[in-house]
Amino acid sequence: MELEVSIIVVNYRAAEFVLGCVDSILAGDAGGVEVIVVDNSSTQAETERLETLANRGVKLIFNAGNPGFAKACNQGVNMSSGKYIMFLNPDTIVFDGCVRRLVDYLDSARDAGAVGPRTWWDSARTIQLIQQHLPSPYLSIIESLSGLRYLHRTIDRAILRRDYLYSSTTTPLSVQMLPGSAILTSRAILQRVGLFDEDYPLYFEDSDWCRRLRQSGLNLYMVPDAQICHFYNQSARTDSGGASGKFAASAERYMSRHHSPMSRLAATHISRVANRLKANSPLPGLIDLGIIGHSPIFSSNKAVSGRLLFQLSVNTAFLPSAIALAYKPEFQLPQEVWSYLCSGVYYARLVQLQPYKTLDMWQFIRE
Repeated sequence: MELEVSIIVVNYRAAEFVLGCVDSILAGDAGGVEVIVVDNSSTQAETERLETLANRGVKLIFNAGNPGFAKACNQGVNMSSGKYIMFLNPDTIVFDGCVRRLVDYLDSARDAGAVGPRTWWDSARTIQLIQQHLPSPYLSIIESLSGLRYLHRTIDRAILRRDYLYSSTTTPLSVQMLPGSAILTSRAILQRVGLFDEDYPLYFEDSDWCRRLRQSGLNLYMVPDAQICHFYNQSARTDSGGASGKFAASAERYMSRHHSPMSRLAATHISRVANRLKANSPLPGLIDLGIIGHSPIFSSNKAVSGRLLFQLSVNTAFLPSAIALAYKPEFQLPQEVWSYLCSGVYYARLVQLQPYKTLDMWQFIRE
C-alpha cells in the first residue's frame, strides 16, 4: 500500500504514554501509516524504552537535549515520507478509524487546510476537551470580565451555545484553531503555510500555525467521528516549573507577533480593573470546596428538566473547558481524569441547556 500518513509524536519524559499511543495507532490505522517518534528527553531510561519501538517499524530521532516541541515536530516532518502529516501528542490514544476519517474529510473539503478529531479526556469517552478559539487580547478581556457580578451571564451565554454545538455536533465543524494535540494536514499545505515556528519554547506554536493557515485562505475543521483520548499536559506535568516559564515566553511572542501594542495594553488595563472589582464583588453563588484530594461529585439541588451540561475549566470564563452531557443535576469527575489532573485551581459548573442557565458553580484546588 502506498504510504499515506506520517504521524509525528514528540516525547518529553513520557515514554510510557508514547508506548500506549503507538499501540493505539498500529492497532487501528497501521495500513499506509508510518510513525515517527522524536525524543527530547535525553535520558537513558527513556531512550531504552523507546528503542523497543524500532522493532515495530517506528522511526526514531533522539535529540541530545531538548530543542523544543516545535523544532522536534519539524525534525519529524523532514524525516517523513507520507502525503499527509499528523502531529500527535504522546499522551493520547487514537480510537479505531480516526486517521482514515481525518484523511477522508481533508480530501473531500476543498477549503480545509487541516483537520482534527473530537477529543475526549478519558478513555471511556465521558468528558470532552473543548479548544476552538485563537488566543487574543479580546479573549483575555472576556476572561477578566466573566467573573463580574453583572456581566457574567451576558458574556458567557454565546460561548455556551458555541461550546455545546462543538460537543454535540455530528458533522464537521469549522473552528478558529485546532489544538496541537492532534492536527492532520497535507505535505502540500505545509509547503504553502510553513512549518511550526521554532522560536516558541513551548505552547502557542499550534495557535500561531493555525492563524497562519487561516490567513492563507484555508479553514480548520473538527471531525466528530474521528476521535482520540488526550490525557492532557502529561509531558509538561513532569516539568511544571519550566513549562510555566515557557508558557509565559510563548504567550508574549504570540501576542506581540499577531496583535497590536494598543490592544494588548487595553487588555492588560481592563484585566487589572476587573480583578480589583472582582475582589470587592465576588461572583454570586460560587461554592468554594477548598483543597480536595479525591475525585469530586458536583451536585445541585435546583429543580431542572432535560439535559444538562457539565463544564470544568481553569477560569470563570470556561475558555477553554472540558464538557460532558448530564441527565441529572449531578456529575462526578471520572477517576481517570482526576488521576491525571495537574495541581491548581479549577472551576466547575452545571448548566441547564434551555435557556443556558447556570445551576451551580464550584471552585476547588487540586492538591
